[in-house]
Amino acid sequence: MTITGKRLAEIREREGKATPGEMEVLGDGRQVYLRSCGMIADCGTQWADDGDDEGGERDWNRGIVNAQFYAHARADVPDLLDLVEEMRDVLKRAHRCATMKDDRTCDGCEVGNMLRRTEEPK
Repeated sequence: MTITGKRLAEIREREGKATPGEMEVLGDGRQVYLRSCGMIADCGTQWADDGDDEGGERDWNRGIVNAQFYAHARADVPDLLDLVEEMRDVLKRAHRCATMKDDRTCDGCEVGNMLRRTEEPK
């Protein structure tokens, strides 16, 4: 999957509009509490499709796993967005350095220096 610049901007915008603050898992582990706005989300239980024609069975642990995911997403998403932007910048600099037609350095660019070190004969 490729995340375009537009998609990344949409994710960053949603993240920026979301209520800031830590989330924590409460009670039996299926509820997420956002302290800054007093909101509680109950992840409940979900039906797990076990592949038979009878439907599925209740997966009591899935609500706990989902609550953990939601509670950590508020901190994880901004960190991941920052990492994606950092990696994109590194790739742009690496491409620029790798496509230079002469032996110029990239103004002290650590990426260009790294590329040159890997190209040296051993």
